[in-house]
Amino acid sequence: MKATNPHSCQASIGGETVTLYTASLVGRPIGKSTQTIRLLTQRGVLPDTPFRLRRTGSPSIRMYTPGMAEVVRDAFRHLGTSMIRPAAQAAFRDAVLAGWSRLGVVPPTGDADLIWV
Repeated sequence: MKATNPHSCQASIGGETVTLYTASLVGRPIGKSTQTIRLLTQRGVLPDTPFRLRRTGSPSIRMYTPGMAEVVRDAFRHLGTSMIRPAAQAAFRDAVLAGWSRLGVVPPTGDADLIWV
């Protein structure tokens, strides 16, 4: 893992060098805060990412590939401010899961599924 700035790093995943981004770089282009991304993940509206950046003495950081980030941004753009409705939250989650599936990304179901970078 090579840190390129405080909000991204490069990691080898499946033999390929990939740039990974923090939640702040996922949300910033669409006006969503890190806290919004984190809260939606904790509530299960945004599927969890399998990629984690280890930090000594601190919680790990969720990381996203550029493709994953774009899928999340597209889902936000499509649904706009309707995210408060449960049906919209389910549609958002389904759109993200479908987009990530096309990228070959599977959300973790437990700690054993996490990919540490």
